[in-house]
Amino acid sequence: MLNVFIRIKGSLSDQVESRMMAALTYLTLFLLTGLCICQNVLERGPAIGAVGGSVWLKTNVSNPHEPYMVLLWSRNLVNVITYVEGELNTTYSHVSLNNITGSLELRDLTLGDAGVYYLDMVPTGSPAEHGKITLQVFEIISNASIIPTPAVTIAHQSSLHLTCEAQGNISSIEWTKDGRHLSLGGRISLQQNNRALVISPVKRADDGLYECLLSNPVSNMTAAYTLAVSYGPLNVTLNGPTEISDSVDATFLCSAESYPPAEFSWTFNGASIDVTGAVYKLINSKVGDSGNYTCTANNSNTGSKVSVTRMLIVYEIISNASIIPTPAIEIAHQSSLHLTCEAQGNISSIEWTKDGRHLSLGGRISLQQNSRVLVIDPVEIADDGLYECHLSNPVSNMTAAYTLVVSYGPLNVAISGPTEISVSDNATFFCSAESYPAAEFSWTFNGAKKDVTDAVYKLINSTVGDSGNYTCTASNPNTRRKFSVTRMLIVNGGLSCFKSGILPGVTLSITMMIVLVF
Repeated sequence: MLNVFIRIKGSLSDQVESRMMAALTYLTLFLLTGLCICQNVLERGPAIGAVGGSVWLKTNVSNPHEPYMVLLWSRNLVNVITYVEGELNTTYSHVSLNNITGSLELRDLTLGDAGVYYLDMVPTGSPAEHGKITLQVFEIISNASIIPTPAVTIAHQSSLHLTCEAQGNISSIEWTKDGRHLSLGGRISLQQNNRALVISPVKRADDGLYECLLSNPVSNMTAAYTLAVSYGPLNVTLNGPTEISDSVDATFLCSAESYPPAEFSWTFNGASIDVTGAVYKLINSKVGDSGNYTCTANNSNTGSKVSVTRMLIVYEIISNASIIPTPAIEIAHQSSLHLTCEAQGNISSIEWTKDGRHLSLGGRISLQQNSRVLVIDPVEIADDGLYECHLSNPVSNMTAAYTLVVSYGPLNVAISGPTEISVSDNATFFCSAESYPAAEFSWTFNGAKKDVTDAVYKLINSTVGDSGNYTCTASNPNTRRKFSVTRMLIVNGGLSCFKSGILPGVTLSITMMIVLVF
């Protein structure tokens, strides 16, 4: 304690010096005789202060019985301030002393103010009192930040270091993710006294808000960093139509899982398209727009590219459908029929029906040229009916129809009418035939051509001379066939030689002549 006063002495006036010497003598007497109170009169430390702030080093004395004759404060055995019988002396400009309680205030603290402070107190007529306290001065934490290394992290590839930086005295650092305490272990660890957070390797699940909480006894601060792990592109898909009709618009949409969002480029049949977005629109499509549309997703961070392709077929709508028969006329049991289904547009499929029912193939009936041609060889009468070809593609359909009527005959030609009449009677002959198209008729009487072309031949007011052979000939212009039938008529009356209406020597008969003309 003598050293304290010696160091103070050189800076005091003679008057102060004499007072201090008196005080020193008084204090020494107490020390040597044991007349002192040896308990610490200062509050329990350490005392905490912030740079630029103030702090009180307080005593336990709140209401002393007697005023203090001497108050001596020193730091690390260097004088700070003295109070001797009412005189206050100090070389510090930022200290204040409460001479009632002995408490010391330090203002505008610097880191140099930290240390161990001693207090010696000599009350009037009482034993000396002593105290000791440690002052800790901390710089307030500022400019906290988290520095990522590397700046770009790639899932399953990068090893990430997050370094918590700040100015000021750092007593502790704690890390959180998304507001929760960070679980360490495995891929996640702390280094450099918790200053650096290491994740190796990073994964997509590591995305989130990372915070480091820095603190010291006088301040705290939090720095934050949002980690977004780069990945992809993954699951690249290309949606859009695969089949459309011409003149229709088409839209293709490319998507990918990626961070940062993928950049897109497009090609058509390998040729680059001046489109860079996720959407490609085809306006007023044409058949020539059919082909492969390719979307490429690119991630500039990961350096990865993934391409997907979608094929589009542009169909021309089916129109002008018809069935062309070859030959135009079909003759039963002679002709070989080809029905050709014609149309404009893209044809994907052709189906044939007859009279609304699926056409049974086999034997005489077959399909050729990818079902475009129906062949019936030979045609028969039973092949008559409504034939339809149903054309379709993914965007349209159309039906063409053709009614087939097979030419045949004449068959079963017959003539009906009387075989015997009386003079002046009328007679009517009916000629019939099975034929398509309908048979054409002509008549002869006893070989002489008659001016009658109908199926009906009428004889009016007959005479004996009308007796004879009446012949009907049925002909078909398509088949070029002719069939003739004859009926004999006897007209009775006027001659005695007739008996029972039959001329002598004349035999009643019906003769049918068949003439086939090719």
